[in-house]
Amino acid sequence: MHCFARFVFAFACSISLPFGPALAQPATPSAMTAERAAKLPPPSSRRATTAEAMNVMDEFGRCLVRGKAKLAALAVSKIIDYEAIARAATLPEASTCLASEAPGFDSRLRFNNELLRGSVFKALYRQKHGLQQPTFSGMRADWSATTAAMTADVAERFRIFHQIAECALAADPQEVHRLITADYGSQPHQAAFTQLAPAMGNCLPEGMELKLPRPSMAGALAEVAYLQSLSTAP
Repeated sequence: MHCFARFVFAFACSISLPFGPALAQPATPSAMTAERAAKLPPPSSRRATTAEAMNVMDEFGRCLVRGKAKLAALAVSKIIDYEAIARAATLPEASTCLASEAPGFDSRLRFNNELLRGSVFKALYRQKHGLQQPTFSGMRADWSATTAAMTADVAERFRIFHQIAECALAADPQEVHRLITADYGSQPHQAAFTQLAPAMGNCLPEGMELKLPRPSMAGALAEVAYLQSLSTAP
């Protein structure tokens, strides 16, 4: 039994859009078409909360899944190519998904690849299952191919977060489903995280102290749950 006190959920501080480093980074002018840049509003001093920022990210993920299948597939590919994802995110067809997602904010941004991946998996899960909780296979994934191109520290972070997600899904699949199907920061979403906290604390490797950022853990849970739901499909 691992000590629940060994980890805490991390809440990102309120941030400005363009997003801060924890969520996304402003795109350079060269990353945008001249036409797209001309249509953008001037940067806003309005500060967005983590929930507001993540809801923009999640809507971007839903937009990709609805109509930009190739870009969505790239974001969730088994072998992650962050450079290819970054290039694809600057294409005009990707930028159309941002046209109306953040009124009042400056939408000149380049998404954090880790969080974009989680948002696309969340969108895929919700598109396939809606509010109906699927059956999960319980099969643990081999993340070696997914992390092969990552630096050692990034690969270790990815592996630990996803192993914790697998453990939490096995412990409380109902709350994981509730978290994925709720809007980020909503009452059901926060309640699901609260209910999952003891399970995730028990999932930590013995002796490890770890801070778990909620946006990152939400993405890892969505990825693990979606992949395990496919493993049981007829």
